[in-house]
Amino acid sequence: MESGPLSAPEFVAFAKKVVAYMHVTTRIPDRKHDGLLQEKGFGGFPTLAFLDAEGNVLAEPNGRSVEAFEATLVAIGQLDELNRRIEAGETGLEAELLLVEHTLGKVRGLAFDERAAALEKVTDAQRVRIDQILVDNEVMRLAVMPRQGGLEGLKKAAEGMLALLDKGKHPTKDIRYIYPLWSTIGRYGLETKNSALLKKAADGLSTDLPEEEALKPVAAQFRESATRLDHHAAILKRVEAGEQGLEAALLLAAFRIGTVKGDAFKAQATALLDKATDEERGQLGEALREVAFGAHIRPFRSREEADAACAEMLNMIDVAGDPPVGVAKQVWGLLLGYATRQADPDLMERVADKFIEAYTGNKGAQDYARGIKTQAQKLRAEQAKAAEDAEKAEGDKPADDKPDDDKSGGG
Repeated sequence: MESGPLSAPEFVAFAKKVVAYMHVTTRIPDRKHDGLLQEKGFGGFPTLAFLDAEGNVLAEPNGRSVEAFEATLVAIGQLDELNRRIEAGETGLEAELLLVEHTLGKVRGLAFDERAAALEKVTDAQRVRIDQILVDNEVMRLAVMPRQGGLEGLKKAAEGMLALLDKGKHPTKDIRYIYPLWSTIGRYGLETKNSALLKKAADGLSTDLPEEEALKPVAAQFRESATRLDHHAAILKRVEAGEQGLEAALLLAAFRIGTVKGDAFKAQATALLDKATDEERGQLGEALREVAFGAHIRPFRSREEADAACAEMLNMIDVAGDPPVGVAKQVWGLLLGYATRQADPDLMERVADKFIEAYTGNKGAQDYARGIKTQAQKLRAEQAKAAEDAEKAEGDKPADDKPDDDKSGGG
């Protein structure tokens, strides 16, 4: 938030219209108002809300942009005016009231759909807005299916979203709807090895929200996966046409799309090393290293097991160099946690630098690693101070308390 809407020039003008207040939950015992977030009925971080002078929650912004903040502020005034008109006996305001309440976060999802279906008097402009919200709601309903139904749920969600797009129904260009839409379609493309779906998802993310930094790595991953699938399909086509000598190339392509992996790849790659070209031999060697690192990237049953695996990966890096690109992010991520647990500032900085390099283009991940580097610097200073204090305390001991290293054992 701090690097987004709260830093936008437009926020300065908006902030003059309200009393801006930030509350930080510290969990410090007996701190006054520390439970304010829960008291107001919220739970997640960050939470944005409009309150009145008495502290009553009026609304939550329907988005995390200055434009959404402004719209919410306007809607608060509109709701007050609508309620006065309704109390005065005016009729036919149901559609306008529904839209204002939706803007304020007071009615969403199925409740909105049901009230929208019951409306009798709707202007053309209101119908356009209502239809758009109905599409957004449908995308959000579809987006939860994979969590409830696994691969079959993912299939139904992706097919439902694609059907909406085929009908020309596109969700609002807001990350709350665009990310679930295209990430679901992209994940289904990954599961089904469908290059066309992966390209469609990557293009959708880049086109709908081109300035959203958080989505760029996702789009890049989908494009890279599509490229690998196309490469595998091209080699397979050459093999089926009768071309010889493509065994290593086909195996490497299959490894990159995940159809051959682990011990199966290791056995086939080892058998092909003598027949492969120098270039292919180098690629097979890197892929075998990736398999070796991959054996240590798994859920761990204990902290001790995780630390043992990380120690082994560090040894592998010291012997043969950095992990292959295919597993670099996962390896450096595990090692970053390991270095922090070991309270080793030199290792923390070393791994953090590699983590930043692996996550080029991902500002959030890089900022996290930079935070670890800051911790390392503080930790180093604390350790140096502790050593200095210990040395000083040793020097301040009375002579009788000091060990007599010069004292002879002879008589």
